[in-house]
Amino acid sequence: MKNTLNLFAKAKEYQDKRKEIVDNYEARLKALEKMRGSEYFKEETEKAAKDRDTALSSLKDEYRGGFGAILHEMKAVSSRRATEAPTAEELRIVQALKLRDFDSMRNMNKNAVAEELNQIAHAVKGNALCLSIVQDTARKYGILGDYMGMYTGSNMPAASVYGCIDLMGSRLKEFMDYDTSTPARIAREAHERRYGKMDETKPREFTGMGYSAGYAPLPKRPLFNTREEMFKTLFNMDGETLSAFTAAVDD
Repeated sequence: MKNTLNLFAKAKEYQDKRKEIVDNYEARLKALEKMRGSEYFKEETEKAAKDRDTALSSLKDEYRGGFGAILHEMKAVSSRRATEAPTAEELRIVQALKLRDFDSMRNMNKNAVAEELNQIAHAVKGNALCLSIVQDTARKYGILGDYMGMYTGSNMPAASVYGCIDLMGSRLKEFMDYDTSTPARIAREAHERRYGKMDETKPREFTGMGYSAGYAPLPKRPLFNTREEMFKTLFNMDGETLSAFTAAVDD
């Protein structure tokens, strides 16, 4: 199976199993609602939360290694992809750059060096390997500039692929830990850092004059059912970027 489809299948499995655990927990709480305020309610909700947390921890342990293996294979496939050969003119330009007298360039004004590297980068922007040489040269002289970002070729540069995969690793960890909207969760965490943790056993209620202060569940992250929906929902990747990434990491 192709790596992106393999990742989707694994993530979909995890999503559905996590949802089942959380749904069971919420159903238990709903069944206990009529006992709210009693010692029995307190004991049983604590037990339900413990059972939920134990099940989620086991689920994460089951899938964490699989996600890591897929990302590792994506990097391996990207590394095996043949780098597009530079044209004779592109090769001549970067060879001339590599043969430059480094000491003489160090003595040049940094702005002048940056301008020269910018011109060279524009001349070789269709080849990722040549741009990486320009990027390395800039780094040696302390020149700031995203020369790899100027790439216009049809293949996604390896550096960009690796960057995407590393970001996906952190997003997958968040995906495993939470099933709620990221903006809403960040806002809730900021509120609790300032005012203290909210009591989940005291729900917000409508009083006729508006909602009372109390706990309100965070909105859930949208569920995905296709590979494309997964990449958009979890990694904010779609369109041409997704197509280029897929071409770089799928066998």
